[in-house]
Amino acid sequence: MPDSSGQDEDVTALWHRLLTSGEVHNERRFRNLFSKLPHDPRCKLCNAPYEGVAAPLMRIMGRKPSNLTPNLCDW
Repeated sequence: MPDSSGQDEDVTALWHRLLTSGEVHNERRFRNLFSKLPHDPRCKLCNAPYEGVAAPLMRIMGRKPSNLTPNLCDW
């Protein structure tokens, strides 16, 4: 079985950067941009709209409601 400790450390580092600085892959910029797009409901983390005119674009980007937690997107 492959060792996943390196992957776990990467995920931990990603969450640490996101929660402390908010700057992971320009997430703050995306959140600001997505807030300008009309419609609710939205992802609680990235602010991507799930319905409305921008929803097809968000789905192409992988920003659709998660099957496990619909308040967050699959991203």
